Amino acid sequence: MPDIHIIREHNLGLEQARDSATNMARDLAEQFSISTQWNANTLTFARPGVDGEIQVEAARIVIQVRLGFMVSLFRAGIEQSIHEHLDQLLGVCRT
Repeated sequence: MPDIHIIREHNLGLEQARDSATNMARDLAEQFSISTQWNANTLTFARPGVDGEIQVEAARIVIQVRLGFMVSLFRAGIEQSIHEHLDQLLGVCRT
């Protein structure tokens, strides 16, 4: 079972959502040295202590992240960062 499980609806369509996920993965890879790989419409990512996948669908994105013990201490901050990235990518404005 993942430590972080996020489902977000969107209206971007599959291709644009996939492009957005690619951009998010590129940013995270640069910031946190995460390796990524696409398999159909699922982007897998990994680094020591963290792995997971982003499943891109036509109307939603599902993110699952598994955290190692030490990294799990920062779960709340990691989850907040994922939400912020998704807000930017999906054009969501929160107040």
